[in-house]
Amino acid sequence: MLYKCADLPAKVLRLLLAAGNGALTLAFYSLVVHRYGVGQLTDLVFAISLLVNVLYTVTLGQLNEILVPYFTELKEEGKIATAYWNLTAGVVIGGALMAGLLFFPLARLTPLIFPGMAAQSPGLLRQLLWLNCAYYVIFCAWTVKSCFLVARGRTCLMQSLLLLGNSSAVLWLAGFARPQAPAQIVVAQLLSATVLLLFPLAGASLAHYQSGHALRHGAEAYGRVRWLVVNAAICRAEPLFDSVIAAYIGSGAVTVFYLFQRLVGFTHAVVQNGYLLPLSQRLAEHARASRFRSLLREGTAEALALTAALLAATAAGLVGLRWLPLPAFRSFSTLFQQHGLLLLLLAGYAAGIILVKIYSTALYIRRREYLYMQVSVAAFAAGVLLKVSGACWLGLPGLALGNSVTALLAAGAVYAALLRVLSPLAKGDKPLAVSPEKCGS
Repeated sequence: MLYKCADLPAKVLRLLLAAGNGALTLAFYSLVVHRYGVGQLTDLVFAISLLVNVLYTVTLGQLNEILVPYFTELKEEGKIATAYWNLTAGVVIGGALMAGLLFFPLARLTPLIFPGMAAQSPGLLRQLLWLNCAYYVIFCAWTVKSCFLVARGRTCLMQSLLLLGNSSAVLWLAGFARPQAPAQIVVAQLLSATVLLLFPLAGASLAHYQSGHALRHGAEAYGRVRWLVVNAAICRAEPLFDSVIAAYIGSGAVTVFYLFQRLVGFTHAVVQNGYLLPLSQRLAEHARASRFRSLLREGTAEALALTAALLAATAAGLVGLRWLPLPAFRSFSTLFQQHGLLLLLLAGYAAGIILVKIYSTALYIRRREYLYMQVSVAAFAAGVLLKVSGACWLGLPGLALGNSVTALLAAGAVYAALLRVLSPLAKGDKPLAVSPEKCGS
């Protein structure tokens, strides 16, 4: 098995914590549907969220892909603490600069991309842009913190902090949300991210900062993420592209498709945080060992089985929500009954993104980011045609089916690239993380 029997309790605890976070995410969006309904205002909230999400996660958010193996290789407390503080400061400063530079272009661009929604409330549009920029700056800084915890073997602590942050968002929205103020959806997310970032790390030392290495760490981070930015621009642009297509299907279509993608995102978050992050740490530790292939095979099989089980449990749970004595959950259950076919059609999308995540992580560990970028560009080009054709033919179900076919094609292409890298004839592999002596003394 992938882990020793002694590690089974910790493995189960990680998955339970991840499932708890997914359940809180479901509760959050249930409250959104109950308090704000499904219409053009919620379409605008989620459309702007996706737009800002693309800009931040394709740049600063890509540190999430490389920091677990990066921190894993840094054995000394002084070196890892120095790298952590330098990268966190870089994310906050860079994120704030991005917000200042991009706000007015985004304010001009949004009405062009979503003309029907943005024309209703220009003031709300600007408010949502500022709130989302603040949220993603803080969330990207949390990304550095979460990767540090995973690399130090504190995945359960990271999950517990997520549980605290998600709980604060749900409680705030339940207590203060008003139907006439949809911006409070983003305020709740901003509160959650702030709690995650500021909560102290018990038992995880970050007190051994060494000055003089900020530029070096910044250059190392840039060298690692430069090709990942291209990959992420494609991956993160896809949900935004989907929302543009959905906007032409009808009022409320953006909200419906966004929420069903978030249901799939629930399974992805559970598998990612509870399973794939620890797996990436183990893969990085065995990057040149024969154990690498077997870890990859076992991890893929277990991740797919877990994804299927979570999807089935999600569908069953959504059906059961109608019997709970809570109006918010009944509203979400009614929405699921009306559009439940979308979740089934997105099953291929759920499996595909998990496979792409596993295979791309293996490519990152082998320092083949450029190869993954080439595969991503080709898969995205094919996906554009599939999604537009599906939406024109079957509406939202066709868009969901196009997502699934695209994700599975991308997974197959990335797997073929990985086989080429793992071939005994492959040459030129480099370790992902730099050697400790390059990170400061």
